[in-house]
Amino acid sequence: MERFAIVGYAQTEQAGHSIISRDDMIFECVKEALESTGVGRDDIDTVINCANDFYDGHTISQVYTTDAEGAYAKDESKVEQDGIHALIYAGMRLLAGTHQLAMVVSYSRASDMQAHAAVAAQLDPIYDRQFGFLNDTAFAALQARAWMEKHGIKEDDLALYAAQDLANGVSNPKAKARKPATADEVLGSAPAFTPLKELMVYPDTDGVCVAILAAGAKAKKITKKPVWINGVGWHQEMYYPGERDLTKIASASAAAKTAFKAAGVKPADIDLIELSDLFAHQGPMLLEAMGFAKPGKAAAMIRDGQTRIDGKLPVNPSGGAQSACALCAVGLLRAVECARQLRGEAENKVKGAKLALAHGQNGLAAQNNAVVILGRE
Repeated sequence: MERFAIVGYAQTEQAGHSIISRDDMIFECVKEALESTGVGRDDIDTVINCANDFYDGHTISQVYTTDAEGAYAKDESKVEQDGIHALIYAGMRLLAGTHQLAMVVSYSRASDMQAHAAVAAQLDPIYDRQFGFLNDTAFAALQARAWMEKHGIKEDDLALYAAQDLANGVSNPKAKARKPATADEVLGSAPAFTPLKELMVYPDTDGVCVAILAAGAKAKKITKKPVWINGVGWHQEMYYPGERDLTKIASASAAAKTAFKAAGVKPADIDLIELSDLFAHQGPMLLEAMGFAKPGKAAAMIRDGQTRIDGKLPVNPSGGAQSACALCAVGLLRAVECARQLRGEAENKVKGAKLALAHGQNGLAAQNNAVVILGRE
């Protein structure tokens, strides 16, 4: 079967506030990605944009960024969110045989909008939205509490996980949205929604990420180091969090099973993981959901150091979403960071890594999850 690969990429600095305009950020990132790949705009067959109309403040928002993306007069389409879904969509176009080279452009500018207020627009308009205090953090806190009480998990465990992400992010020159903090400092940060603290919630981030994808034969011509997409999976749970079992992330389990089956591998084969852990408790919950730990046991893995860069299963060597989180780009960034590891370009190198897992999510309490298995071969 035909495959496709990541053959080039670029990302801007993922900062809390950028003085560069959105369009300039996109233009410079696209330019860098094309130059690093050795192809030009004319070589690109299709462009997939990933943004969010609520975040951008107007509908069909990609019409305002087409020029900056180099997508004018091109076959172009849009994925609303998350960036990893845009990567999968672009891959589908390549596998269909209608295109040979695709570019994925994903971005968010938190400094231009109120992220949590925008996400609150997903709430039921008749009842939940009218309260005015419910948002993604509130539902994440309910999820955290349900999981913690079922398995006896402490706030210290969440703080330790967040601190690990932040420590990893120190070495990543692009992850500039949040400074490092110890577990005690995370615990001592301002309350968000109990049991979550401010430093357990994703930071507001401005950032762009671009990936260039190529079909099998084309990928080998463009680079000596293609990073192959060996398997993908995505799944969505019921819309309303109250109708779900919040002690687990069932859609992540289903997505991972599909991706592992497609790639012909199992969790034990994975050398490193990049998670879109928007909230600190979701990191260990996702590890459990994807089969890397039994229910309630991921926190112990983290305490034992197994998820450190030099551990048995490195998680988020790049710093993850706790260090920087441009909402629409965060999943694509996870795939790009995996590619950087597999090509030996990452700052926090995982020695001998051959197979990686990238994850993205969307929706309240991680309603929708997508998993991509990447390999050097």
